[in-house]
Amino acid sequence: MGKRNICNISNANVYIGGVNHIGKADDVKVSGNYKFVTKKPLGMIGPQEFFAGLEKIEAEIKWNSFYSDVYKQVANPQVPVEMQFRSNVEKYTGDELTEQVPLIYYLRAKANNFPEFGQKQQEQHEASTKFTVTYVRIVENGQNLLEIDLESELFVVNGVDVFKQYRKNIGA
Repeated sequence: MGKRNICNISNANVYIGGVNHIGKADDVKVSGNYKFVTKKPLGMIGPQEFFAGLEKIEAEIKWNSFYSDVYKQVANPQVPVEMQFRSNVEKYTGDELTEQVPLIYYLRAKANNFPEFGQKQQEQHEASTKFTVTYVRIVENGQNLLEIDLESELFVVNGVDVFKQYRKNIGA
């Protein structure tokens, strides 16, 4: 049997508006789901689901303290911010590190909440900012894996424009 290929990511960095915020965030999360329509026509032995679009895409950054420079960038819910989450992907063959490549999430998003505050005696301050995302692009080692732009009806997976015919059909 050949050696297994394993990838590992154990750290990341946050950029907002091109500003490096290394060491300020403890946790970042980007989430979104595909929307499906279930069809249950008569005569079929079971239901079938069909892709219908995208649900809301969200992001959340958990900050490890209060940073006024960050809040000045993200606190206005009417102004979208450009963000990057940058990681290093370690690729192993067996137990040997054979390659390291960049993984970058590019986002355009608006804040959903104002700077929160909560403090317990002798504990680290924690706060989080939640975002509604209108653009996401995931790039590994220079290769576009996914690009979604809600404002321009763009949905590209591994270089294939999934909505190209859809936009043509509706005249968009």
